[in-house]
Amino acid sequence: MEMTVEQKRAIAIASARARAAGGEDAPAPDDPVTAQVRGEIADLKAKGVPIGDGYARQALQGPTIGAADEILAGMMTPLEMIKRGTFDPRKGYEYAKARENILLEDARKEGGVLGAGIEIAGGVGAGMGIARGAAAAIPEAARGVSGVVRALLSGGRAAQGPVGRVGTAIGSGALYGGVQGFNEGDGLDGRLKGGATGAAIGGIGGGVIQGAAEAGKRTLGFIGAQVNPTGYAERQVARAIAESGRQAPDVGADVIAAGSAGQPFTVADALGNPGQRMLSMVTRNPGQGRTQAVEFLDARQAGQGRRMANIVAEGLDAPQTANQARQGLTAQRSAAADVNYGAARDSAGAVDPTRAIAAADNFLQPGATRIMSPASNIADDSVESAVRRARSYLTDGNSVLTDFNAALRAKTELDAMIEAAAPTVQRQLIPIRNALDDSLASTSQPYANARDTFRRQSQAIEAVDTGRDMAQRGRTEDVVQAFQGMTPEQQAAARVGYADPLIERMQGGTQGVNKAREFTSDAMRTELPVVAAPGRAPSMMDRIGRENTMFETRAAAMGGSKTADNLSDNAAAAVNPEIFGNLASGNIMGALRNVIVRSGDNMGGNTPRVREEIARILLSHGRDPQLTDMLGRAVTSEARARQVAQALLRGVYGGAGAGAGNYAGQRTK
Repeated sequence: MEMTVEQKRAIAIASARARAAGGEDAPAPDDPVTAQVRGEIADLKAKGVPIGDGYARQALQGPTIGAADEILAGMMTPLEMIKRGTFDPRKGYEYAKARENILLEDARKEGGVLGAGIEIAGGVGAGMGIARGAAAAIPEAARGVSGVVRALLSGGRAAQGPVGRVGTAIGSGALYGGVQGFNEGDGLDGRLKGGATGAAIGGIGGGVIQGAAEAGKRTLGFIGAQVNPTGYAERQVARAIAESGRQAPDVGADVIAAGSAGQPFTVADALGNPGQRMLSMVTRNPGQGRTQAVEFLDARQAGQGRRMANIVAEGLDAPQTANQARQGLTAQRSAAADVNYGAARDSAGAVDPTRAIAAADNFLQPGATRIMSPASNIADDSVESAVRRARSYLTDGNSVLTDFNAALRAKTELDAMIEAAAPTVQRQLIPIRNALDDSLASTSQPYANARDTFRRQSQAIEAVDTGRDMAQRGRTEDVVQAFQGMTPEQQAAARVGYADPLIERMQGGTQGVNKAREFTSDAMRTELPVVAAPGRAPSMMDRIGRENTMFETRAAAMGGSKTADNLSDNAAAAVNPEIFGNLASGNIMGALRNVIVRSGDNMGGNTPRVREEIARILLSHGRDPQLTDMLGRAVTSEARARQVAQALLRGVYGGAGAGAGNYAGQRTK
């Protein structure tokens, strides 16, 4: 588009003034639109028309991250279109933006240091979240940038702690400064240069600010640890609770529930890995805290076998050993038999044992002849001898036993023979015993009840050994199927047998071994809920899980290399061999570094008194209802302090970014 006469005149005047003021090194003249608008503003000022709004315009730049001039230009675009007589919004925006640039430039010249401070204060507000609409994307975007920065600072490794926080600060400052610098620039080239400059300055500023904050935090930590070690320790435990992802009431409830179940389950156990790591810090540094923690963990582990035995015995409802249960069931069976068989004798008639005799003859002399006449003098084998003896209880070849009491005694003898016999003998005696048993039942109805009761009780006695076998061998599928196929009475007896070898192994295990480990296998996690007494499986599995966690806590706190323990002992004795080695070799800086590292923990608040308080909190257990309240207060206090600190730091990042962006934008205009 061809320039108007007024635009050409304005450019010529501006160029002449620039050369007169600065010579050949003076800045380049304005573009036609800016020159025209600058002339219009100058004419209005000459006529006394108030132009600009001073500090108010600068105050908008910070909260909008340098985008206030763009926003105002957009709002003024329709008026400029009317004023310029154009239907092209791009043309209207060009004039409106030129006007805003000139007014902001004038405001900054007139505002000086105070105006710059107002812009930076606005950036602080944006960083703290006052201008949420303008700054909401910055912290999220900063996470990606800060991740790269943290990786660079840590040599490619995942950075945590102070290094990670400095990296985050550099990323946040760079993002704030970059966005502000980009918004302050004009044209694509100017915006890119402004963004790059602002990002560099903002990143450096963010890193310096966070570094100072880290140093201040360590100083405040040292002071707080000296003045109020209990409060400092509570805040450290609150940090571990936050890392665990759990709520303080849930942690307290777990500890109290375990105490009610007789388990010394602690806060460190309930927190999992964060609690275990923090307890490890206590046990690997000198002081009373380490002594108390080690003694507690050792004593607790020493009692694990007893606790596990109780858990299994209660969960399986097995207060007796398998031998005690077997003897008790046998005594109950004998007592019941005396009563039941006594009633059967009173109502009995004559017994017909012919079917039982025939069962014996079918084995001794199969065929048509049933006459007992040995064909030779060859001695009977054990099976023949047993069957011949059983037959002799019922007949002598001439007379047959018919008296009920005598037949009952014969049946009892056969039971004893079967119980003591080898399997090959049992297979021949059982049909004889069963046939005689049926004959007795047919002559007395009470006998049938006595027999069924005796048989049921005998099966329960046998289930004790069956349960013991289940715990010692066999696949899980077979164990579950066999147990579920038992009657309730048999299952109760099988539980006792099942518990016996488990408890034997725990009682005989070496001290220090995790006696809950075998219960973590897939097989045991499948079998135990099935074999457990009704309603006791959930509690039993929870208690076993706690025992395994308690062992893991001790292993995390006291296991592994002893190097850290040795260094702690050296520190406690005020001896650090590396210091003397470095001094002897002339490495003064190395010796100084050793001294700084040795004193670093105490300077950060990790004092022996604080560690003692941390140990006290982490090892809290039992039924103390105040535990939950204490943890809740600590978490709330730590969360509030963290939120305030984060808000303040974000504000500082925003202020640094605003200043960096302001400077970068001015450099590109």
